[in-house]
Amino acid sequence: MTAMPPPPKSWFLGPEIWSNLAEHPRSSAEALRQLLTPDDSKTPRPPPGVSVAPAAAPAAPPPPVDPAMLRRRIEPPKFDVLERSIVAERRRGNVLCRREDRERKMLQMQTAQIRERDRAAAEAQALAMAAAGAGPPGGNAPAAETAGTKRKKGSDEEKPSTGKSRKAVPPADRVEVALNEEDMASWYQATVLKETHSRIKVKLLVMPREIGGSGGDGGEDEMLMIEGRKEEESVSRDGVRPVPPHDPSWAPTVGENCELLYMDGWWPVRVKKQQGSQWHVMYEAFGVQHIVGRSQLRRMVLWDAATQAWRAAAKS
Repeated sequence: MTAMPPPPKSWFLGPEIWSNLAEHPRSSAEALRQLLTPDDSKTPRPPPGVSVAPAAAPAAPPPPVDPAMLRRRIEPPKFDVLERSIVAERRRGNVLCRREDRERKMLQMQTAQIRERDRAAAEAQALAMAAAGAGPPGGNAPAAETAGTKRKKGSDEEKPSTGKSRKAVPPADRVEVALNEEDMASWYQATVLKETHSRIKVKLLVMPREIGGSGGDGGEDEMLMIEGRKEEESVSRDGVRPVPPHDPSWAPTVGENCELLYMDGWWPVRVKKQQGSQWHVMYEAFGVQHIVGRSQLRRMVLWDAATQAWRAAAKS
Protein backbone atom coordinates (compact mmCIF):
# COMPACT_ATOMS: atom_id res chain seq x y z
CA MET A 1 0.00 0.00 0.00
CA THR A 2 1.40 3.30 -1.10
CA ALA A 3 2.05 5.83 1.64
CA MET A 4 -0.48 8.67 1.72
CA PRO A 5 1.11 12.00 0.78
CA PRO A 6 0.53 14.81 3.27
CA PRO A 7 -2.29 17.26 2.43
CA PRO A 8 -1.31 20.53 0.78
CA LYS A 9 -1.28 23.74 2.77
CA SER A 10 -4.49 24.89 1.04
CA TRP A 11 -6.39 21.88 2.43
CA PHE A 12 -8.58 22.94 5.35
CA LEU A 13 -10.98 19.97 5.76
CA GLY A 14 -8.69 18.06 8.06
CA PRO A 15 -6.43 14.95 7.74
CA GLU A 16 -9.29 12.46 8.20
CA ILE A 17 -11.17 13.63 5.12
CA TRP A 18 -7.87 13.77 3.21
CA SER A 19 -7.21 10.12 4.02
CA ASN A 20 -10.78 9.09 3.06
CA LEU A 21 -10.39 10.93 -0.21
CA ALA A 22 -7.21 8.95 -0.97
CA GLU A 23 -8.70 5.59 0.02
CA HIS A 24 -12.06 6.04 -1.72
CA PRO A 25 -11.51 8.46 -4.58
CA ARG A 26 -14.68 7.69 -6.54
CA SER A 27 -17.14 7.89 -3.61
CA SER A 28 -15.42 10.98 -2.29
CA ALA A 29 -15.58 12.66 -5.68
CA GLU A 30 -19.34 11.88 -5.91
CA ALA A 31 -19.95 13.26 -2.44
CA LEU A 32 -18.06 16.46 -3.27
CA ARG A 33 -20.03 16.83 -6.49
CA GLN A 34 -23.33 16.61 -4.63
CA LEU A 35 -22.18 19.13 -2.08
CA LEU A 36 -20.95 21.63 -4.63
CA THR A 37 -23.83 21.24 -7.13
CA PRO A 38 -27.00 23.32 -6.30
CA ASP A 39 -29.96 21.22 -5.19
CA ASP A 40 -32.60 21.27 -7.93
CA SER A 41 -34.70 18.50 -6.41
CA LYS A 42 -37.28 21.04 -5.27
CA THR A 43 -37.76 22.36 -8.78
CA PRO A 44 -40.95 20.77 -10.21
CA ARG A 45 -40.33 18.65 -13.29
CA PRO A 46 -42.94 18.15 -16.00
CA PRO A 47 -44.36 14.64 -16.40
CA PRO A 48 -43.09 12.50 -19.26
CA GLY A 49 -44.46 13.45 -22.66
CA VAL A 50 -45.36 17.01 -21.67
CA SER A 51 -43.48 19.76 -23.40
CA VAL A 52 -42.57 22.88 -21.51
CA ALA A 53 -42.85 26.24 -23.21
CA PRO A 54 -39.72 28.33 -23.15
CA ALA A 55 -39.51 31.02 -20.52
CA ALA A 56 -40.80 34.44 -21.46
CA ALA A 57 -38.30 36.96 -22.59
CA PRO A 58 -37.06 39.20 -19.80
CA ALA A 59 -38.74 42.56 -19.47
CA ALA A 60 -37.10 45.55 -21.01
CA PRO A 61 -34.87 47.48 -18.62
CA PRO A 62 -36.31 50.78 -17.30
CA PRO A 63 -35.28 53.94 -19.08
CA PRO A 64 -32.25 55.67 -17.65
CA VAL A 65 -32.87 58.36 -15.04
CA ASP A 66 -31.93 61.87 -15.95
CA PRO A 67 -29.08 62.97 -13.62
CA ALA A 68 -30.66 66.42 -13.29
CA MET A 69 -33.94 64.87 -12.10
CA LEU A 70 -32.02 62.69 -9.64
CA ARG A 71 -30.26 65.75 -8.21
CA ARG A 72 -33.60 67.53 -7.78
CA ARG A 73 -35.04 64.52 -5.95
CA ILE A 74 -32.25 64.21 -3.42
CA GLU A 75 -31.96 67.98 -2.95
CA PRO A 76 -32.87 68.99 0.65
CA PRO A 77 -36.14 70.96 1.01
CA LYS A 78 -35.82 74.72 1.06
CA PHE A 79 -38.32 75.00 3.99
CA ASP A 80 -36.39 74.31 7.19
CA VAL A 81 -38.80 72.70 9.66
CA LEU A 82 -36.57 73.29 12.66
CA GLU A 83 -35.94 76.90 11.67
CA ARG A 84 -39.70 77.59 11.46
CA SER A 85 -40.77 75.52 14.47
CA ILE A 86 -42.83 76.90 17.35
CA VAL A 87 -39.82 76.83 19.67
CA ALA A 88 -37.71 78.81 17.19
CA GLU A 89 -40.47 81.38 16.72
CA ARG A 90 -40.80 81.86 20.49
CA ARG A 91 -37.02 82.25 20.86
CA ARG A 92 -37.05 84.96 18.21
CA GLY A 93 -39.73 86.77 20.19
CA ASN A 94 -42.58 86.30 17.70
CA VAL A 95 -45.98 86.21 19.44
CA LEU A 96 -47.95 83.09 18.45
CA CYS A 97 -51.01 83.77 20.58
CA ARG A 98 -51.62 87.42 21.41
CA ARG A 99 -52.64 88.09 24.98
CA GLU A 100 -54.93 90.94 23.89
CA ASP A 101 -56.94 88.61 21.64
CA ARG A 102 -57.35 86.04 24.40
CA GLU A 103 -58.39 88.63 26.97
CA ARG A 104 -60.80 90.27 24.54
CA LYS A 105 -62.46 86.91 23.97
CA MET A 106 -62.68 86.32 27.72
CA LEU A 107 -64.31 89.73 28.19
CA GLN A 108 -66.87 88.99 25.49
CA MET A 109 -67.74 85.67 27.12
CA GLN A 110 -68.09 87.32 30.54
CA THR A 111 -70.34 90.03 29.13
CA ALA A 112 -72.52 87.42 27.42
CA GLN A 113 -72.84 85.45 30.67
CA ILE A 114 -73.87 88.57 32.63
CA ARG A 115 -76.44 89.55 30.01
CA GLU A 116 -77.90 86.03 29.94
CA ARG A 117 -78.16 85.94 33.72
CA ASP A 118 -79.80 89.38 33.84
CA ARG A 119 -82.26 88.38 31.10
CA ALA A 120 -83.26 85.26 33.04
CA ALA A 121 -83.68 87.31 36.23
CA ALA A 122 -85.82 89.89 34.41
CA GLU A 123 -88.06 87.18 32.97
CA ALA A 124 -88.48 85.55 36.37
CA GLN A 125 -89.35 88.87 37.97
CA ALA A 126 -91.86 89.70 35.23
CA LEU A 127 -93.58 86.36 35.82
CA ALA A 128 -93.64 87.00 39.58
CA MET A 129 -95.11 90.47 39.11
CA ALA A 130 -97.74 89.12 36.72
CA ALA A 131 -98.70 86.41 39.21
CA ALA A 132 -98.90 88.97 42.03
CA GLY A 133 -101.07 91.31 39.93
CA ALA A 134 -103.59 88.55 39.13
CA GLY A 135 -104.93 88.37 42.70
CA PRO A 136 -108.42 87.30 43.83
CA PRO A 137 -111.04 88.91 41.57
CA GLY A 138 -113.37 89.79 44.48
CA GLY A 139 -110.81 91.88 46.32
CA ASN A 140 -112.39 90.99 49.72
CA ALA A 141 -109.21 91.58 51.73
CA PRO A 142 -108.60 95.13 52.95
CA ALA A 143 -106.14 97.11 50.88
CA ALA A 144 -103.86 97.89 53.82
CA GLU A 145 -103.65 94.26 54.88
CA THR A 146 -102.92 93.13 51.32
CA ALA A 147 -100.19 95.71 50.94
CA GLY A 148 -98.62 94.73 54.24
CA THR A 149 -98.61 91.09 53.24
CA LYS A 150 -96.97 91.92 49.94
CA ARG A 151 -94.28 93.97 51.65
CA LYS A 152 -93.39 91.10 53.95
CA LYS A 153 -93.23 88.58 51.16
CA GLY A 154 -91.48 90.92 48.77
CA SER A 155 -88.68 91.90 51.15
CA ASP A 156 -86.47 89.11 49.80
CA GLU A 157 -87.52 89.45 46.17
CA GLU A 158 -85.15 90.68 43.49
CA LYS A 159 -85.20 94.30 42.47
CA PRO A 160 -85.93 95.23 38.85
CA SER A 161 -82.94 94.57 36.62
CA THR A 162 -81.24 97.54 34.95
CA GLY A 163 -79.58 95.45 32.24
CA LYS A 164 -76.30 94.95 34.19
CA SER A 165 -75.37 93.50 37.56
CA ARG A 166 -74.82 96.74 39.46
CA LYS A 167 -74.99 97.65 43.09
CA ALA A 168 -74.41 101.01 44.73
CA VAL A 169 -71.44 100.74 47.09
CA PRO A 170 -70.22 103.49 49.45
CA PRO A 171 -66.67 104.67 48.64
CA ALA A 172 -65.43 103.56 52.08
CA ASP A 173 -66.16 99.92 51.23
CA ARG A 174 -63.77 99.91 48.28
CA VAL A 175 -60.52 97.99 48.70
CA GLU A 176 -57.91 96.42 46.47
CA VAL A 177 -57.28 92.68 46.52
CA ALA A 178 -54.48 90.51 45.15
CA LEU A 179 -55.66 87.13 43.86
CA ASN A 180 -52.06 85.88 43.44
CA GLU A 181 -52.94 83.86 40.34
CA GLU A 182 -50.86 83.41 37.20
CA ASP A 183 -51.99 85.39 34.15
CA MET A 184 -54.04 87.75 36.34
CA ALA A 185 -53.56 91.35 37.41
CA SER A 186 -51.70 92.27 40.57
CA TRP A 187 -54.61 94.26 42.04
CA TYR A 188 -58.37 94.41 41.52
CA GLN A 189 -60.82 96.80 43.14
CA ALA A 190 -63.49 95.12 45.25
CA THR A 191 -66.12 95.68 47.91
CA VAL A 192 -66.03 93.81 51.22
CA LEU A 193 -68.90 91.40 51.94
CA LYS A 194 -67.77 89.53 55.04
CA GLU A 195 -64.70 89.41 57.28
CA THR A 196 -63.31 86.62 59.44
CA HIS A 197 -60.19 86.35 61.57
CA SER A 198 -57.93 85.33 58.66
CA ARG A 199 -59.89 85.83 55.44
CA ILE A 200 -62.13 88.40 53.76
CA LYS A 201 -64.93 87.70 51.29
CA VAL A 202 -65.17 90.32 48.53
CA LYS A 203 -66.79 91.00 45.17
CA LEU A 204 -64.60 92.32 42.37
CA LEU A 205 -65.65 95.57 40.68
CA VAL A 206 -65.02 97.00 37.24
CA MET A 207 -63.06 100.22 36.89
CA PRO A 208 -64.53 103.53 35.68
CA ARG A 209 -64.63 104.06 31.96
CA GLU A 210 -62.94 107.48 32.08
CA ILE A 211 -59.63 105.94 33.23
CA GLY A 212 -59.71 102.93 30.88
CA GLY A 213 -62.03 100.51 32.65
CA SER A 214 -65.17 98.83 31.31
CA GLY A 215 -67.58 100.39 33.81
CA GLY A 216 -70.64 102.31 32.73
CA ASP A 217 -71.41 106.00 33.01
CA GLY A 218 -74.26 105.65 35.49
CA GLY A 219 -72.15 106.35 38.55
CA GLU A 220 -72.85 102.92 40.03
CA ASP A 221 -70.51 100.02 40.65
CA GLU A 222 -70.70 96.95 38.45
CA MET A 223 -69.54 93.51 39.49
CA LEU A 224 -66.55 92.13 37.59
CA MET A 225 -66.95 88.56 36.34
CA ILE A 226 -63.81 86.52 35.56
CA GLU A 227 -64.20 83.33 33.56
CA GLY A 228 -63.71 80.19 35.62
CA ARG A 229 -64.02 81.96 38.98
CA LYS A 230 -66.84 82.45 41.47
CA GLU A 231 -68.79 85.68 41.87
CA GLU A 232 -67.38 86.10 45.39
CA GLU A 233 -63.66 85.82 46.13
CA SER A 234 -62.22 84.71 49.47
CA VAL A 235 -58.76 86.18 50.01
CA SER A 236 -56.40 86.37 52.95
CA ARG A 237 -56.05 89.57 54.92
CA ASP A 238 -52.50 90.00 53.62
CA GLY A 239 -53.91 90.33 50.09
CA VAL A 240 -56.30 93.21 50.94
CA ARG A 241 -55.31 96.87 51.14
CA PRO A 242 -57.00 100.28 50.79
CA VAL A 243 -57.27 101.95 47.41
CA PRO A 244 -54.05 103.97 46.79
CA PRO A 245 -54.57 107.74 46.67
CA HIS A 246 -54.50 109.45 43.30
CA ASP A 247 -51.37 111.57 42.70
CA PRO A 248 -52.04 114.04 39.84
CA SER A 249 -48.50 115.45 40.03
CA TRP A 250 -46.83 112.14 39.21
CA ALA A 251 -45.71 111.52 35.62
CA PRO A 252 -44.16 108.24 34.36
CA THR A 253 -40.48 108.35 33.45
CA VAL A 254 -38.59 106.09 31.06
CA GLY A 255 -37.33 102.95 32.81
CA GLU A 256 -39.69 103.32 35.77
CA ASN A 257 -41.82 100.46 37.06
CA CYS A 258 -45.48 101.42 37.40
CA GLU A 259 -48.92 99.83 37.06
CA LEU A 260 -51.19 99.74 34.00
CA LEU A 261 -54.99 99.60 34.17
CA TYR A 262 -55.92 96.82 31.73
CA MET A 263 -58.93 94.48 31.72
CA ASP A 264 -60.19 96.18 34.93
CA GLY A 265 -57.04 95.29 36.86
CA TRP A 266 -53.66 96.85 37.61
CA TRP A 267 -50.70 95.08 35.95
CA PRO A 268 -46.97 95.72 36.62
CA VAL A 269 -45.27 97.29 33.59
CA ARG A 270 -42.06 99.15 32.74
CA VAL A 271 -42.05 102.46 30.86
CA LYS A 272 -40.11 102.20 27.59
CA LYS A 273 -40.59 105.63 26.01
CA GLN A 274 -42.89 108.63 25.80
CA GLN A 275 -44.34 110.23 22.67
CA GLY A 276 -46.34 113.33 23.47
CA SER A 277 -49.27 112.33 25.68
CA GLN A 278 -48.76 108.61 25.04
CA TRP A 279 -46.52 106.20 26.94
CA HIS A 280 -45.07 102.94 25.61
CA VAL A 281 -45.07 100.38 28.43
CA MET A 282 -44.01 96.73 28.43
CA TYR A 283 -45.60 93.88 30.36
CA GLU A 284 -42.33 91.97 30.71
CA ALA A 285 -43.83 88.66 31.87
CA PHE A 286 -45.08 88.05 28.30
CA GLY A 287 -43.19 90.73 26.40
CA VAL A 288 -46.39 92.56 25.42
CA GLN A 289 -46.22 96.30 24.73
CA HIS A 290 -49.08 98.78 25.24
CA ILE A 291 -49.44 102.41 24.17
CA VAL A 292 -51.67 104.20 26.67
CA GLY A 293 -52.45 107.60 28.12
CA ARG A 294 -51.58 108.98 31.51
CA SER A 295 -54.97 108.06 33.02
CA GLN A 296 -54.25 104.32 32.65
CA LEU A 297 -50.98 104.50 34.59
CA ARG A 298 -50.29 104.97 38.27
CA ARG A 299 -47.26 104.94 40.55
CA MET A 300 -46.34 101.60 42.13
CA VAL A 301 -46.72 101.93 45.92
CA LEU A 302 -46.78 99.55 48.89
CA TRP A 303 -49.12 99.53 51.88
CA ASP A 304 -47.55 99.22 55.33
CA ALA A 305 -50.21 97.60 57.51
CA ALA A 306 -48.23 98.22 60.72
CA THR A 307 -48.00 101.99 60.28
CA GLN A 308 -51.17 102.30 58.15
CA ALA A 309 -49.25 104.37 55.61
CA TRP A 310 -48.17 104.19 51.96
CA ARG A 311 -44.54 104.04 50.85
CA ALA A 312 -42.88 104.06 47.44
CA ALA A 313 -41.88 100.73 45.90
CA ALA A 314 -38.17 99.96 45.64
CA LYS A 315 -36.61 100.87 42.28
CA SER A 316 -35.17 97.98 40.29
